[in-house]
Amino acid sequence: MLKSAGSAGHTCGIAGFAAIVLVLVACLFATHPAFAQLESIEDYPDVIDARVTATPQRARLIIDLSGPTEFAIVSLDKPNRIAIDVKAFELKILAPADVAGKGIVTGYTVEMAEKGRARTMLTLAEPAQVQQAYILDAVADQPARLVVDIITATPQEFATKVASDLAASNANQGTAPVTAPTDPGTHAPITATRPLVVLGPGHGGVDNGASAPNGTHEKDITLTFALQLQKVLIDSGRFDVALTREDDTYLSLNERVDLARQNKADLFISLHADSFQQPEIRGASVYTRDENATDVLDKVLADGENRYDIVAGFSVPQATPAVMDI
Repeated sequence: MLKSAGSAGHTCGIAGFAAIVLVLVACLFATHPAFAQLESIEDYPDVIDARVTATPQRARLIIDLSGPTEFAIVSLDKPNRIAIDVKAFELKILAPADVAGKGIVTGYTVEMAEKGRARTMLTLAEPAQVQQAYILDAVADQPARLVVDIITATPQEFATKVASDLAASNANQGTAPVTAPTDPGTHAPITATRPLVVLGPGHGGVDNGASAPNGTHEKDITLTFALQLQKVLIDSGRFDVALTREDDTYLSLNERVDLARQNKADLFISLHADSFQQPEIRGASVYTRDENATDVLDKVLADGENRYDIVAGFSVPQATPAVMDI
């Protein structure tokens, strides 16, 4: 479940790994000749941000950088992980967001493994492999990025990759060779600019939302719809999709917006099912939270939505610019 980042030390989800495998990853770039391209560690770019979006079939890691750099990727077992090291001067991340969505990546850590080298360690729920990895140059206000796409793999494929990475490291005097970037978009259907859509099923937990005469609650309708919409969008191959909740959990409106922003969502959609006294009303409504409704029906809807945080025991500031004055 997508949730607000609450951990310190640049850790998301599950962290920790056996010391014996650190020997493989700890020297990823220590003596590789490709490092000679940059004059000194001070020339290395900074790691500005990192985020992971996951589904049961694939995951995407994006690392924002202050400039292009080189990277190395190795697969590790016991437990199953994928390590991505980049040449970097320092981390500029206060705390990366948690993994968006549930899938093959359950958690990740971002840390400076040593001077001049930042490591992102992905913890896998099942065997997986890198489908493509590449650096995008900065464009307009978008920084340079390392993009790593992960897909599911068979246990045999993963074991073979672990063994080959270990062999390559041993043949290179204990260091893993720099990974050769792939061309963005080489492996359809993943594209270099797939947007992240965060769906927010309305209500949940103690907040039932609207209730039908037969006892059906809005919170159940919105969750069912969100799960179906998520599948449709993911199956299209055009979007990464995460949900603010995947069970009967309550999140305030502010928390949902914060989660979308933390994970740098391109679009956040809050889903609701309105209830009216007039049974003949059909169709869809677009709701924006605004205390200054322009007609009576709008005011009824606004009052109904705006009181749900109070029902759940949360005090909402009267002038929260992010959600009150859209």
